Amino acid sequence: MRVVATSCCGEFELCSEGGQYFVLRPAGDGHEETARGRFARAARVWEVLASQHSCAEYEPPRRRRWCPTR
Repeated sequence: MRVVATSCCGEFELCSEGGQYFVLRPAGDGHEETARGRFARAARVWEVLASQHSCAEYEPPRRRRWCPTR
């Protein structure tokens, strides 16, 4: 597994594994995977989650936009 992008506090991560992309998000005591599939779909889901969450570390939320280099 390779982390492609992470939200400002690391709560949401865009990952790749074996040619598939997915988003890891917190769930209970660990993380769960969502939006597995092609890059465009997973990157869109990651962007929405990362821009809408509130940091647990009391930092102001940062809006990040995924800008692919391909």
